[in-house]
Amino acid sequence: ICAPLHWFFLPTSRPGTRPTRVAVGAPASVAPRTATRSAMHSPAFWLLALSFTAFGFVTSAMATHVIPMLEAKGADPVTAIGIAALIGPMQVAGRSADLLLVGRLRPLAIGAVTVALIPAALVALWASPSALMLLYVFAVTYGMGLGLLTIVRATAPAETFGTASYAAISGALSGPSVLARAAGPLAGTH
Repeated sequence: ICAPLHWFFLPTSRPGTRPTRVAVGAPASVAPRTATRSAMHSPAFWLLALSFTAFGFVTSAMATHVIPMLEAKGADPVTAIGIAALIGPMQVAGRSADLLLVGRLRPLAIGAVTVALIPAALVALWASPSALMLLYVFAVTYGMGLGLLTIVRATAPAETFGTASYAAISGALSGPSVLARAAGPLAGTH
C-alpha cells in the first residue's frame, strides 16, 4: 500500500516527474558511513548501544512473560491481567511527563530517569513475595520507564552525535537491540 502511495504522491523537485530511484546495491552516501564510524569510536556510542540492547532484551521478555510472572507472585489471573494492562496507560503517563518537561530536561537526563525506573520496577516485582501493592508499583514504574524509553531511543542519538547523520547512527545503535528483542521472549522462558 505504501510503495504506490510514495511513488505517485510524494512531491518531487519538478512537477510531473517521479522521484529519482536508487538502484539496489548502489553505494550509499559516504557522509553517513563516516559519521557512523566516528560515532562508533566514542564510548558514548557503545554505552547507548549496550543500554538499548539490555532494555530491548528485558522489555521484549517482559511483554511475553509479565502475566505469568505476576501470577507467580501471587496475583490471581484477573488481577494479573489488570496489573499488566496498567503498563500501557503508564507509558502514556511517562510520555506526558516528558512533554511537560520539554526544555527543562535534556534527553540524556530523561534517559537517566529511565535507566532508574525500569530496574526499580523489576526490583519491585522481584522483591514482592505476594504484596499486591508492590505489583502495582511495578506496573506504574515499569510503564512510565517504558514510555520514556521510547523517547530516549529517539532523542539520545541526536543529542549525543548531532542530527547530520542521525538515521545512520540510530540504525547502528538499533542493530544489537533488535537481536536482543528477538532473543528476549525465548530467553525469558528459562
